[in-house]
Amino acid sequence: MSTYRGFASMPTPLLWIMAALFTLPGLYDVLLPGADQPPEDRMLGAAQLLAGGFLLYCAVQAWRQRRADLGSSRTTLVGYACFGLFCLCFMVKVGAIALRIAA
Repeated sequence: MSTYRGFASMPTPLLWIMAALFTLPGLYDVLLPGADQPPEDRMLGAAQLLAGGFLLYCAVQAWRQRRADLGSSRTTLVGYACFGLFCLCFMVKVGAIALRIAA
């Protein structure tokens, strides 16, 4: 069992997979011409890209054998903020879709 806490306790392959799953769709959403996209889609893409960038940072730090940096309270707090923002944006998007369907 690992003595690390938070994002430092995640296995390195899982960090790389999650970084790819968050970063690539977020990058696609941000780079897609957004004139016809609703604002909540653009906001979710930016939050997804932010969470993916954090996971990419974690994966690189784990690959460089610097898990102690990932176990710090500051890094954990930044990670929670990134994923909290992503969850908030996701809930806004779900609410906007529900309002569009109900209208």
